[in-house]
Amino acid sequence: MWQKLRWRERAGFSLIEVMMVIGIIAIIVTLAIPTTQSAVRSSKEAGCIKGLKVIYGAIEMYKTERGYSPVHTSEASNLFLREIDPYLPEPYHIGHGTNVMIKGYRLFGWVPDNPSSPTVPALGTGAVVSTDRFGARNWRVMAVPIEPYSGLSTFYLEPNGNVSRTLDGKPI
Repeated sequence: MWQKLRWRERAGFSLIEVMMVIGIIAIIVTLAIPTTQSAVRSSKEAGCIKGLKVIYGAIEMYKTERGYSPVHTSEASNLFLREIDPYLPEPYHIGHGTNVMIKGYRLFGWVPDNPSSPTVPALGTGAVVSTDRFGARNWRVMAVPIEPYSGLSTFYLEPNGNVSRTLDGKPI
């Protein structure tokens, strides 16, 4: 009887109990990480879609004021961002904060050579002005993930304001 009392009064956990708790925590973390990554990816993509819609509004204001589109290159370029910067809300200004307009994405705009079948040009920083600058109604803006293997989608902003995942123009 004396030994039973000492056993019950003993403080602390046994090695098996500690290992069981660590195992349960490991299982919970293993199940939670993919869900968390998926939620982060979804929120970044939603932020990109929202940002592209804000950019569309700025492009429309620019076109209303000046009569032509700020996206006027036949090569992929981000020079149009400087032109629409005054038309963007404060959080989207180029020089604001981290200098990334849409978190996790780079933006490029171009005027396709063939409006009915737009292809993605080679990504460059050249500013080749197309001969149809004032009539360029078939511009595109492309949001490309900064980290290519992050699982984020590439998005395209169409001249009608739709955002799509492919160049066929089907809205999301």
